[in-house]
Amino acid sequence: MLMLITAMGAAFFIGIRSASPDMNTTLNLYYDHQGMYDVQMLSTFGFTDSHINHLRTVDGVRRVEPAFSVDLFAQRGEMSHLFRFHSGAPPGG
Repeated sequence: MLMLITAMGAAFFIGIRSASPDMNTTLNLYYDHQGMYDVQMLSTFGFTDSHINHLRTVDGVRRVEPAFSVDLFAQRGEMSHLFRFHSGAPPGG
């Protein structure tokens, strides 16, 4: 019985260890196929046009999509709501 439990534990451990690289490969392929970003840069003070143009010159960078976001807190009577607005890339951009 002890050998069976040990074998099951080892098999489970091996399965978990081997699944991680496969999941990473699958996720990378999915991101590439969907055109999702690899890196997101955030700044509390924002980026200047000079920063954005510099990012475009970095080797391996295919596209830079600057965007803005703003949070809005609204209260009406006893109800309060929090909204987050994001700018997006133009269609086909």
